[in-house]
Amino acid sequence: EIVKNGVVMGEKDLSQQPFFLIGRNADVSDIVPEHPSISRIHAVVQMGKDGRVEVMDFRSTHGTFLNKEQLKPFIYYPMHVGDF
Repeated sequence: EIVKNGVVMGEKDLSQQPFFLIGRNADVSDIVPEHPSISRIHAVVQMGKDGRVEVMDFRSTHGTFLNKEQLKPFIYYPMHVGDF
């Protein structure tokens, strides 16, 4: 699910492609958030091993956060139901 301020804005089926790019560059990004701090290519979300969803910061200017912790660039982190 794609959630904004606690409201579900949509869904993405991760089984339809190997990964999803998140960023403000609509020409290459699959998900384009409406926030001024988003980099052109900000992060990647993919279905990892064992069906696990993973997120990776793409060395974005303002960083990517998972549960209020900043992620190190180019390292995949597992995501779980309820993460933000």
